Amino acid sequence: MNYVDYCHKLYKLLEKTDFKKVNVDLSNGFVSLISSAAKLISWDDLKAQYRREIQETINIKLAFFRSDIEMLRQLKEVSFYEDTMSVYTSLYLFWIWNNDVAFSRDVMDKFVRAIFTGTIGYRLLDMHTDSGFIGKEAIFLGNYMIRSFEEEFFDVFEPRETMRIFNKHVRLFTEAEYLEKRHMWKPCPFRWDDAKILGQKASPLFSIFEIILRISKVEQKKSDDLIAGLTYISAGIQMIDDLSDGAADLANGIETLAMSDFYEKHGTNSVITNELMQKFLTKDRLLKIYDTAQQMFGSAREIFTKYDDDMLLLFVEIQNFKLNVLYEATDEDE
Repeated sequence: MNYVDYCHKLYKLLEKTDFKKVNVDLSNGFVSLISSAAKLISWDDLKAQYRREIQETINIKLAFFRSDIEMLRQLKEVSFYEDTMSVYTSLYLFWIWNNDVAFSRDVMDKFVRAIFTGTIGYRLLDMHTDSGFIGKEAIFLGNYMIRSFEEEFFDVFEPRETMRIFNKHVRLFTEAEYLEKRHMWKPCPFRWDDAKILGQKASPLFSIFEIILRISKVEQKKSDDLIAGLTYISAGIQMIDDLSDGAADLANGIETLAMSDFYEKHGTNSVITNELMQKFLTKDRLLKIYDTAQQMFGSAREIFTKYDDDMLLLFVEIQNFKLNVLYEATDEDE
């Protein structure tokens, strides 16, 4: 049983549940569902199978860079993304099956490979520009992996329309990253009342979903709305990540929205200690981060409810649960 087979077995379990009957204010309903599915399908097995298939991709398509990629895969900043992708990639497959999109098994295998190469490619660029600790060669490897990601889709879908979709989402990604990197060691350029732009950091991967929507003959308005919903979710996730990575980001010259005003209060030469971070992350600030992330999830939930999209609603609630778990742990620490 390979990765796609594992995902399909899990999907068949989720398919039996009417998500609209689960109280969206109580994410425990979704967690129980996933827990019961986990008794039949091991997430650890799913991740292990994903890693084995990714290894095959590296051996065949990235052989020249194999030794460096293997080294990078040992870094927690990369291995974390790899494990996360093994779960997030299933969302694309779930949506395809749930909407009866007529994709061949070969095409679905291409999706799995492409999502890995594209995500890691962009991750390498991000790691280099954020901290620079992985070397300038990461720029070239990252760019090549992104081109390989795009090539997988040109082999299957109409190249001109596919390129237009890729370019649109790369532009959105660039807008967010350009603002952030242009303000290194400067005040945060993002605003609390426009936090959705943070979700554009994941825009290149939304191109995959938009291509699926095009193939599915989804009308333009619905397609745009669903992509907007994913952007809202990603903005909420980004807020959570920025809270967790606050100290490292500040030390590297990046004042995220979650950490906005830090440089004004403590300067850019401050030693970022746990004590200083605890002092900065007041209850009011933590509540503001939480409320903003919840607003993003709420906007996404509204869109997906409008279109009765069970799979994307499930994705919202899982992220909402992770946010609540993080804050419950914070309260316990206090």
